[in-house]
Amino acid sequence: MSFGNRLQQLRKDMNLTQKEFADLLEIPQPSVSAYENNKNTPNQDILVTIAKRCNVSLDWLCEISNSKKSITSMDDVIDFLFELLETNELGFEIEINRRPYNDIETEDDRYCAQLTVYGNDSYSENATLVEAINEIKQAYNKHKNYLMDDLYYQNQKEYIKEKYQATLTKEKLPELSLEEQVKKQLEYLEKIIEENKKRSVQCKVIL
Repeated sequence: MSFGNRLQQLRKDMNLTQKEFADLLEIPQPSVSAYENNKNTPNQDILVTIAKRCNVSLDWLCEISNSKKSITSMDDVIDFLFELLETNELGFEIEINRRPYNDIETEDDRYCAQLTVYGNDSYSENATLVEAINEIKQAYNKHKNYLMDDLYYQNQKEYIKEKYQATLTKEKLPELSLEEQVKKQLEYLEKIIEENKKRSVQCKVIL
């Protein structure tokens, strides 16, 4: 895939027109058109701007790697988690196990966060994601235990990506009136209060 094709794919994945994409990068729209049609190549500064503002890997943009994003810092991990939660077609349940009393951890009481994907949830791609995660886990474990060499491992990554291709869209909250917003806030607070009551009862039973 050429640079122009990758740039066009990136723009479409972000659901942006050439004009909107150009505005994001603060460059003229004809420049975007020239890049996408492989008539021109952006300089280093523009490449870095694209990578930063679109959260993609420079290696992917420059056709060095097939991995669109690289995780090299906690910033990348945090961005990735936000993107997961803001995706319309996927649903997750996050549970935080609070720090144990006096920070003394036991086998059954450890400080942790769990992110669960239910395959039978109402989200359209959840079942597909669970299947993909299973294949990813198997491939990773085989590679980690030297049952799969580096080349075959990279090929497996590409195979799994190709097999489970699906277009995902970013969540956009509907505009609500102030009254509707207050109602949502109250519903959320009531839910939190109810959950805290349940936790309190569970703690008393344990004690």
